[in-house]
Amino acid sequence: MITKDIIRKIANARRSHIACVSHAAVLVEGSDVIDDDTPKDHHECPFGQWYYQDGLELEKFSEYQAIEQPHFKLHQTYHDIYKIMVKVNGEPEDNRSFFQKIKGEKIANKNTDEEREEARKLVKILQQLSNEVVAHLTKLETKLKTL
Repeated sequence: MITKDIIRKIANARRSHIACVSHAAVLVEGSDVIDDDTPKDHHECPFGQWYYQDGLELEKFSEYQAIEQPHFKLHQTYHDIYKIMVKVNGEPEDNRSFFQKIKGEKIANKNTDEEREEARKLVKILQQLSNEVVAHLTKLETKLKTL
């Protein structure tokens, strides 16, 4: 049975995946990094948790199935942007030891022009992926409302 709760989760997913692009864009322009900016796996974001658990009741719908690939690519692209932009003491975050990770401060403004340009290109791709995810979510919501 389709409930208002499912429709609400889809609407929240739309908002959060649109916001992902904004987070990436400000990160590329040198904004300080906050915990909310840390990339999450596509299974770990609130929508992904729902999609791969309770949302599986909708897997018979092609609109539901169409979300998975662009959603995965969106998270991968955001991770790529984060990896380029976030450095600690001038070193990419992924290259640091466990103790360096818990000790150092994240900074996002020590990038070369080339790194920033590469990240900007990825933000454009991220925007396209976000648009695709949002379009699929809207189609799924429309489908569910007609049932």
